[in-house]
This record gives sequence, C-alpha cells and structure tokens, in this order.
Amino acid sequence: MIDFNKISVNQLIFISRIFVESSLMQQEFMAAKYSRAMPNYETTIEFLNKLKLIKIHKDTIVIEPRYKKLLREIQQLDQPVDVVNQFLIKHIFNTPGEIREYANQFLSKFSLGDEYMEYKPTLKQKLQYSGIRNFLMELHLLDYDSTNEKYVIQDHFIVTYPELSEGHFSESSLRKMKSLKEKIGRAAEKLILEYEKDRLSKLPQIKDKIEHIAIKDASAGYDIKSFDSGEEGEFLPRLIEVKAVSSWNYHFYWTKNEIETSRLNGKYYYLYLLPVCTGNEFDLKNMKKISDPFTNIYKNRKLWTPTIETMSYSLNNDT
Repeated sequence: MIDFNKISVNQLIFISRIFVESSLMQQEFMAAKYSRAMPNYETTIEFLNKLKLIKIHKDTIVIEPRYKKLLREIQQLDQPVDVVNQFLIKHIFNTPGEIREYANQFLSKFSLGDEYMEYKPTLKQKLQYSGIRNFLMELHLLDYDSTNEKYVIQDHFIVTYPELSEGHFSESSLRKMKSLKEKIGRAAEKLILEYEKDRLSKLPQIKDKIEHIAIKDASAGYDIKSFDSGEEGEFLPRLIEVKAVSSWNYHFYWTKNEIETSRLNGKYYYLYLLPVCTGNEFDLKNMKKISDPFTNIYKNRKLWTPTIETMSYSLNNDT
C-alpha cells in the first residue's frame, strides 16, 4: 500500500511540471531533477503508476493520455492547485485498485450526524489513517471540527460520492448519504427560489407567482416555475430544474422524465447547475444556467459527456 504520509499535492504538481518541461523521461534523470527540491520520489512515482497515469517501460516513464491532458492545463496555469485537486479526486475514486479501495475503506468509517457525514476516531484510528486523512484534507474533501474533535466530509463531495463508492458502505449508510444529498438538493432549490424572486424584483405582479413545484409535484420534471418577460410585454414561463453539483465537473443526474420535459418545453426549460461549497452553502457566482438543455446538453456530446450508470430491461414477449 502507498504510504500516504509521503504523498502531497505539492509533490504531484512539482513532478507534473518536470514532466511538462522535460523531453528526457528516463527514471534516473527524473529522480535527480525531482530530488533537488522535493522528497519521496519513489513513492510519488508509485502513486502515479497505481492511478494508471503513467507506466514504466524499460526504466522510461510513459505518460498516459488522460494525464497528458492535465499536464497541458498545468502548463497554462500559475496556480494549478484546484485543477490538480479535482483531477486527483476523479481518478482516485474512478480508478480500480488499491488506492481506491483504501480511500473507500477510510471513508466508510464516516456516518451521518445531525448535518454531516462525520467521523470521530480513537487515538489508534487517528494514527492508523493519518496519511490518507491528511491527503484527503489537502484535497479539500475533509474538514476538521476542532471543537467537537471530528472529521467531516465536505458537502461538495457528498453530491457525487455515494455513486462512486457503492459496495463500500452498508445499505443503512448509503440510505443516510442519499438522505443528506436530498437535503442539500432541497436547500439548493430554496436558494434558487429566492434568486428568482430577486431577479424579478422589479416585476412585483409576477414575482409573487413564482412556484416551488417540487414540493407539490415530484413528477413535474422540474423544480421551480418562474417567468421571463417577452418582447411584447407578456410573461413567458421559465421552468427550472435545479441540480446541486460538484464545482470540479458539474456532474449531475438527469432522469428520463426531466429529459422529456426539457424536450417538450424547449427554450422555456432551464437547468440551473449550482456548485456546492459546504454547510448548505452554494457558489451562486459560478452557477451555470442552461436554456433548452435538451439541445444544449443532451444533444451536445462535444461539450457534455453522458455516462450510462443504470439501465432497465423488460422481457420481449414476442420471442
């Protein structure tokens, strides 16, 4: 197992910059260049290898295509920490192998408290998981509540984590995480409800007609009914589906009913993709508002990548 006490984001950024700048990829050359400024070369290389971001062929480092994309981004950024953090989160939890297993093993210790997925370890457990814990804190997945001496999973990770780690939590824990995710989603809807009222504050005759549809009809295919003013002074519907998303890739789930409702309503249907921070706080500044998402997301495979995560089947009785 990787010794996470010997891994840091700074080390990974540093070695990535060396890869960008170097044409000679021999291990001996890389080790010498890296070790002038950073420790733990062998562990850093092992970490990248186990995440399948590089491979070693006859003592030469070969960069895998998905890592090359990150290296190009790093080349253009003075402060690449956020981009690197997001990349590492994605590949730690999407790459099969011992790193994902160990990270999931540690996170399975967390349980739902009053508001957060939290973990209050014993002294022995603090020592046992210190490396992976500190690394996940550096990635901003965990926070430490010093008052109550417990660790909490950041809300922005909750919106995607259960789907990445099914099979590593008990059924009870997964239900609790789903409940917390729904709570975050409802908080996002309430914020957008107020956002829309503020947007239409100069139109009091229509502002009061904004409706929180989701609490009345869960099958409507959207969460909020708002409005826009037309060219001739009429009021046009704006049907809003709110998604609480991770800020690093805006990943969201879109049901068949929501997709069909989007198709039927065209430009009057909107997706509001609202990044989650923590503690039921959201990043309105970086929210994406997408009109006609059936055209601009569902049919736009160049910009948005779909992933089949569940499928349904029925027996063909004609055979």
